[in-house]
Amino acid sequence: MNTVISYGWQHIDEATRNMQGDQAKTENLDISERLRFLMSQHKLTVAELASRAGVSKSAMEKYLAGPSSPRATTVVTICKQFGVTSDWLLFPGMVQEYAAFRDEVSGVIIDLI
Repeated sequence: MNTVISYGWQHIDEATRNMQGDQAKTENLDISERLRFLMSQHKLTVAELASRAGVSKSAMEKYLAGPSSPRATTVVTICKQFGVTSDWLLFPGMVQEYAAFRDEVSGVIIDLI
């Protein structure tokens, strides 16, 4: 059992280090693709999207232009307004990696029990 525990924790540590490396790459987030998707799905103009997000039209234009740093309150408002998760909005493509990591950690915890 100690081998499994040792292996499990080593594996979790390695996965955590990889995630921290990914986190350093996301200082300026590019949520433009996701925002454009929401605009398309809900048939919104930039001004309408900005209004629903609680930001000015010029701020929304910055988010749509590419990498930017939206405030946490803006992220929360967008997620609530459109029924999406922050992972979906902030980390396109990484959601599956985090889900795999979560499943792996859950497996290790279950093995420990």
